[in-house]
Amino acid sequence: MNIIVESLRVNGYLFKQLEEIKPKELGIRNKLEIYSAYDMKKQSYVVLHVKQKSRVLQSNVAIFESIVQKVSKYVGVAMRHKVIKIDAPLCSKAKALLEKNGWRVIES
Repeated sequence: MNIIVESLRVNGYLFKQLEEIKPKELGIRNKLEIYSAYDMKKQSYVVLHVKQKSRVLQSNVAIFESIVQKVSKYVGVAMRHKVIKIDAPLCSKAKALLEKNGWRVIES
Protein backbone atom coordinates (compact mmCIF):
# COMPACT_ATOMS: atom_id res chain seq x y z
CA MET A 1 0.00 0.00 0.00
CA ASN A 2 2.96 2.32 0.53
CA ILE A 3 3.72 2.19 -3.18
CA ILE A 4 0.26 3.47 -4.14
CA VAL A 5 0.33 6.15 -1.42
CA GLU A 6 3.70 7.43 -2.61
CA SER A 7 2.63 7.36 -6.25
CA LEU A 8 -0.54 9.33 -5.46
CA ARG A 9 1.40 11.84 -3.35
CA VAL A 10 3.83 12.49 -6.19
CA ASN A 11 0.86 13.18 -8.49
CA GLY A 12 -0.69 15.69 -6.06
CA TYR A 13 -3.16 13.54 -4.10
CA LEU A 14 -2.91 13.62 -0.32
CA PHE A 15 -5.47 11.59 1.59
CA LYS A 16 -6.49 11.76 5.22
CA GLN A 17 -7.98 8.27 5.10
CA LEU A 18 -7.22 5.48 2.62
CA GLU A 19 -8.96 2.14 3.03
CA GLU A 20 -8.43 -0.91 0.83
CA ILE A 21 -11.47 -2.86 -0.32
CA LYS A 22 -10.91 -6.43 -1.41
CA PRO A 23 -12.46 -7.28 -4.81
CA LYS A 24 -14.05 -10.43 -3.34
CA GLU A 25 -16.10 -8.26 -0.95
CA LEU A 26 -17.70 -6.61 -3.99
CA GLY A 27 -18.10 -9.82 -5.98
CA ILE A 28 -15.48 -8.79 -8.54
CA ARG A 29 -13.13 -11.29 -10.13
CA ASN A 30 -10.77 -8.74 -11.69
CA LYS A 31 -7.27 -8.58 -10.31
CA LEU A 32 -6.94 -4.99 -9.22
CA GLU A 33 -6.60 -2.99 -6.05
CA ILE A 34 -9.54 -0.87 -4.94
CA TYR A 35 -9.29 1.93 -2.40
CA SER A 36 -11.86 4.23 -0.83
CA ALA A 37 -10.28 7.52 0.25
CA TYR A 38 -11.08 10.90 1.77
CA ASP A 39 -8.93 13.98 1.27
CA MET A 40 -8.37 16.86 3.70
CA LYS A 41 -11.62 18.54 2.59
CA LYS A 42 -13.53 15.28 3.29
CA GLN A 43 -14.33 14.70 -0.38
CA SER A 44 -14.71 11.05 -1.34
CA TYR A 45 -12.45 9.36 -3.87
CA VAL A 46 -12.30 5.92 -5.36
CA VAL A 47 -8.81 4.83 -6.41
CA LEU A 48 -8.23 1.86 -8.69
CA HIS A 49 -4.78 0.37 -9.22
CA VAL A 50 -4.72 -1.79 -12.34
CA LYS A 51 -1.81 -4.19 -12.76
CA GLN A 52 -1.99 -6.43 -15.79
CA LYS A 53 0.13 -7.52 -18.72
CA SER A 54 -2.48 -7.05 -21.41
CA ARG A 55 -3.55 -3.71 -22.84
CA VAL A 56 -6.35 -1.75 -21.14
CA LEU A 57 -9.09 -1.31 -23.77
CA GLN A 58 -12.35 0.59 -24.10
CA SER A 59 -14.29 -2.43 -22.89
CA ASN A 60 -12.43 -2.21 -19.57
CA VAL A 61 -13.77 1.33 -19.01
CA ALA A 62 -17.33 0.02 -18.55
CA ILE A 63 -16.02 -2.48 -16.01
CA PHE A 64 -14.28 0.30 -14.09
CA GLU A 65 -17.48 2.35 -14.02
CA SER A 66 -19.44 -0.59 -12.64
CA ILE A 67 -16.79 -1.08 -9.96
CA VAL A 68 -17.22 2.56 -8.88
CA GLN A 69 -20.95 2.01 -8.48
CA LYS A 70 -20.36 -1.13 -6.42
CA VAL A 71 -17.88 0.72 -4.20
CA SER A 72 -20.37 3.56 -3.69
CA LYS A 73 -23.03 1.08 -2.64
CA TYR A 74 -20.59 -0.83 -0.41
CA VAL A 75 -19.29 2.27 1.39
CA GLY A 76 -22.64 4.04 1.43
CA VAL A 77 -21.27 7.31 0.02
CA ALA A 78 -21.38 8.62 -3.54
CA MET A 79 -17.83 8.82 -4.86
CA ARG A 80 -17.20 12.36 -6.11
CA HIS A 81 -13.77 11.80 -7.65
CA LYS A 82 -12.28 8.85 -9.53
CA VAL A 83 -8.56 8.17 -9.87
CA ILE A 84 -7.03 5.24 -11.74
CA LYS A 85 -3.38 4.22 -11.70
CA ILE A 86 -2.53 1.93 -14.60
CA ASP A 87 0.57 -0.28 -14.70
CA ALA A 88 -0.19 -1.67 -18.16
CA PRO A 89 -0.23 -0.51 -21.77
CA LEU A 90 -3.17 1.85 -22.26
CA CYS A 91 -5.13 2.25 -25.47
CA SER A 92 -5.40 5.91 -26.48
CA LYS A 93 -9.14 5.59 -27.08
CA ALA A 94 -9.60 4.04 -23.62
CA LYS A 95 -7.64 6.89 -22.05
CA ALA A 96 -9.78 9.47 -23.85
CA LEU A 97 -12.96 7.69 -22.71
CA LEU A 98 -11.72 7.54 -19.11
CA GLU A 99 -10.95 11.27 -19.11
CA LYS A 100 -14.33 12.02 -20.71
CA ASN A 101 -16.05 10.10 -17.89
CA GLY A 102 -14.27 12.13 -15.22
CA TRP A 103 -11.37 9.84 -14.35
CA ARG A 104 -7.94 11.16 -13.49
CA VAL A 105 -5.48 8.80 -15.19
CA ILE A 106 -2.00 8.10 -13.79
CA GLU A 107 0.18 6.00 -16.08
CA SER A 108 3.36 4.23 -15.02
